[in-house]
Amino acid sequence: MSEQIQLNDENYDALKKQTLGFVEYYRKCYSNNRLIHRILVVLGIFLGFSVTVAGLMDQGRLAAILGLVITLFIALQSAFNFEEKYYFYRILHVEAKSLRDRLQYMEKTNRAEFNIIFNSCQKLRRRSANGVP
Repeated sequence: MSEQIQLNDENYDALKKQTLGFVEYYRKCYSNNRLIHRILVVLGIFLGFSVTVAGLMDQGRLAAILGLVITLFIALQSAFNFEEKYYFYRILHVEAKSLRDRLQYMEKTNRAEFNIIFNSCQKLRRRSANGVP
């Protein structure tokens, strides 16, 4: 369902502000989930190596504790889907940047393009609300 919005300076500025907000919000979501995912993976690898070293050094209790921490990291990754969210937010971030660029470089009197961008923003908003992994 397409909405027709009156093209004027006020609506143009409002849509531009909203689009810039989308870009920044999804950049933060993308960056945060990517960072958390990478930290969990690197720490998991390090702890897996540490379990092996502890086992070789006859430190069974330490190896067991490190194994439990690895299990916690795997559970966190599974429960919160950081990797899936990272990819999802990355796609939304790129789409929001594309809308920002289209809006920035469109001719300010092009009503049809303005309405296409407006409707695309609304679709992006609905997709972001319904599609989070």
